[in-house]
Amino acid sequence: MKNKALIFSIFISIQAMALRLPPNFNQVGGNLNLGYSQLNTSPIQSFVPKKLRTFNNKQLLIGGSGYVHSNKWLIGVSGTLAIGDKIQTDSFNYSMSGAIGTLDLAYLLIQKRNLKIYPMLGVGNSAYGIGISRTKNLSKDQVTSNQARDIRINNGGLVLDLSINLLASTMVKYNKNKNSGLSTGLKLGYIYGIKNSSWHYTGGIVTDGPSYGMRMLYIKLSIGGFCN
Repeated sequence: MKNKALIFSIFISIQAMALRLPPNFNQVGGNLNLGYSQLNTSPIQSFVPKKLRTFNNKQLLIGGSGYVHSNKWLIGVSGTLAIGDKIQTDSFNYSMSGAIGTLDLAYLLIQKRNLKIYPMLGVGNSAYGIGISRTKNLSKDQVTSNQARDIRINNGGLVLDLSINLLASTMVKYNKNKNSGLSTGLKLGYIYGIKNSSWHYTGGIVTDGPSYGMRMLYIKLSIGGFCN
């Protein structure tokens, strides 16, 4: 409860700081990103048969973000899809995946003509879990012996996303009224998820589930654009 209260306080603080930003935003932008991370998925292993091999922790991250920039501050939103390991048996497919969404606030440490470096704090929510589905081709005996339906099991909770970002502008067009261009970036960060035992499946709640929260180091490359 104390952790949730702390996250809520930080979230409100970010919103308050955003409201105090000058109304004349001098840049808007957005990007698509691709990244890699390692996420501990061992607690989720308890939802699959013991004879199944252990899932690896590798995660492919695909997402995007948008921001507005005024003076030394950037505020925006980010969304990321995490795609994990997949295991297929004769009867079932087991796949790890999830999503993260945050409200972000950053302060520019270094700002040059074509380069920005800034730390960023994101506050938001995550959902991660396992999908279990039957393979497309089943024999008559497999259908009659196993009546299990396709199911999705998720754990959701509050997350903090702390990162350092480098954004380089290329192909910039300058004129008196409007500047625009392409941007490429590098993002190094850590996502800290508040652990909880709140698990949901397709149709209800899972009781006595393991305590879990998304926690992972990551690296992302991005490409996007901006205009003033």
